[in-house]
Amino acid sequence: MARHEMRSATETKSMLTASPGTDLSPIQQDFTPPNLRFEVDDCCSEWVYPKDHFDYIHIRLLRASVADWPALYREVYEHLSPGGYIEHAEVSPVTKCDDGSIPPGSMWETQGELAIECGKSFGRTMQIQPQMKALITAAGFVDVVEYKFKWPLGPWSNDARLKDVGRWNMHAWEAGLEGWTMALLTRCMGWTYDEVKRWNANMRQCLLDRKVHAYQD
Repeated sequence: MARHEMRSATETKSMLTASPGTDLSPIQQDFTPPNLRFEVDDCCSEWVYPKDHFDYIHIRLLRASVADWPALYREVYEHLSPGGYIEHAEVSPVTKCDDGSIPPGSMWETQGELAIECGKSFGRTMQIQPQMKALITAAGFVDVVEYKFKWPLGPWSNDARLKDVGRWNMHAWEAGLEGWTMALLTRCMGWTYDEVKRWNANMRQCLLDRKVHAYQD
C-alpha cells in the first residue's frame, strides 16, 4: 500500500470541520463520521467547487476509475487553498509473500494478473501507486512524502496491529470480491456469470488458507 502526503505551500491551515465526500452512487453506510457528508459526484468531471476551497483532500482506492491522473491532480491542486494538503492512498491488486507460501500459478497469482489485464483492456492502470509521487509533484505540490506499507490479507501476522489489519482486509475481500470481479471479468475477459461465481467461490476458499502469508502493497 502506498500513501502520499503533500502540501501546496509552506503555510498550514486548519482542516474543515464539515467535509464533503463524493462517490458515483449513494452507497455509503449510515456510520459515517458526523463531520462528513457524501454527495453524488464524479471526481473525473469538472469540479463545481470554487478554487482554493479545501484545506485537505483525501483520495483512496480509485485504481482504474481514473483515465487521466494528471488532470485529476491538477483539479486537486487548483481547489486546495495555499498550505492545503492532499493525501492519496492506493493498494495494488497483486498479492505477494516473503516466505514462498503463495504457490506458483495459484489463484493468488492469477487474480492480480487478471486485474491488471482487465485494466489494460480499457486503457487504465490498476497499479497507479508507483507513479503517484511523480505525478503529484508534476502537478505543482511541494514537500511530497511517500509512505509504503505491507497490507496483510488474513490474520497471519505475529504483529498485533498487522493481524488486526489482516482481518479487516480479508473481510473486505470476502465482502467485495464479487463487486470487484463480475463486471471486469464478464466485460473485459468474456467470462460468463457462472464462471465468475465459481472463480469467486474458489478465491474465497483460498482466503481461508492460514498457511498462505499474503499481503498487498
